[in-house]
Amino acid sequence: MKKLTAIIIVLLLIVLGAGIFLLIPESSKPSEPGSMRLEDQISAVSVRATTAAEETLRDYIRLSGDIEAESSIQVYPDVAGTLSALRVKVGDFVQARETVAEVDPSRPGASYSISPVEAPIRGTVSEILVDPGDTVSTSVPILKIGDLNSLIIRTRVSERYVNLVRLGQTAYIETEANPGVRLKARVSEVYPVLDPASRSMKISLTFSGNSGNPAGIKAGMLADITLVTREIMNAVTVPTPSVINRNGESFVFIIEDSMAQKRLVTTGLSIEGRTEITEGLEAGDILVSSGMNLLSDGSTVRIIGDMGEDNA
Repeated sequence: MKKLTAIIIVLLLIVLGAGIFLLIPESSKPSEPGSMRLEDQISAVSVRATTAAEETLRDYIRLSGDIEAESSIQVYPDVAGTLSALRVKVGDFVQARETVAEVDPSRPGASYSISPVEAPIRGTVSEILVDPGDTVSTSVPILKIGDLNSLIIRTRVSERYVNLVRLGQTAYIETEANPGVRLKARVSEVYPVLDPASRSMKISLTFSGNSGNPAGIKAGMLADITLVTREIMNAVTVPTPSVINRNGESFVFIIEDSMAQKRLVTTGLSIEGRTEITEGLEAGDILVSSGMNLLSDGSTVRIIGDMGEDNA
């Protein structure tokens, strides 16, 4: 009998303890390690987060230029007269001293022998400037010959940027005829003076690699040029919008244990939506990338979306 009574008392104590626990507010119950309390979840600010990355940062200027034969020459006749014949057409390859045209120097009442026009160099006929029957002179070129196996890009840099340009700089070349193809080039010539009319400086670029004539590239094409003026290796970078500039300070909010902490930073180069952090962050640090305007130092946060997804 006494044993049964003891069992009943123990059961009653268990039931009473469970009832008391259920009456305790959720916010007063102990949290599992690493979990967020209910009131913290309710007051937490929803943010998106990203990770500070280590990458190569490049500053650049955008230019447009013309792709030309590196070696090109205009061909002139030896005598004035009428162009009686053209022996070549655009695209023909000619040897040095090969006859490319004929000029009749005859005048009314007189007859002279036909004068041949010879190619001064070997190369490809890139342009014909006159037609048979036209009157030509020794000062008027009749065609152009160029070495189309060696191409060059010529462009001009405005006065604002001339001090950023130097020999050997890397550039990337794109053309409309080859969408998605990006070719590497380098600055091979920098002219020492500016054109007083346009206030710009001429520069030349040559394609990198063994071939001076990359596949799909032809003389006469328009080149879109990205000229790299500065390169920073192993730069710690973050999305530019994640850096807040306020009251003369630059700072970000890093996230540790579901809490946003204000971190002062020193910024460097900003390019294409990325900003270099020279002091205050290390690669791998997690920081707020969107929603930071609702935060203060020590705010509880809840990360939504995927890491690196910057738009709210």
